[in-house]
Amino acid sequence: MGLLVQLNPVVQARLEAEAQALGLALAEYAAYLLEDATVHAEPPSAERTDPPEVQRWLDQLAQLSARIPAMPGETFSRDMIYQGHD
Repeated sequence: MGLLVQLNPVVQARLEAEAQALGLALAEYAAYLLEDATVHAEPPSAERTDPPEVQRWLDQLAQLSARIPAMPGETFSRDMIYQGHD
């Protein structure tokens, strides 16, 4: 399968230099880059979350936060965090 791609001169020059450094033809190197990008790219997610759904989820989390017990201040004191960093 053939594909014609128009590149700006700066990009083309950079690709040519990289291909030459690797001992590859420009077309071969470009095909390698496209294949690599396609194989390793994650497909776009078909599942999207709408803002109202996100807001409902955040509201549910906020309701649960009232059940989290308060942490005593001495649990993570400044002295404990920086102990031995004088």
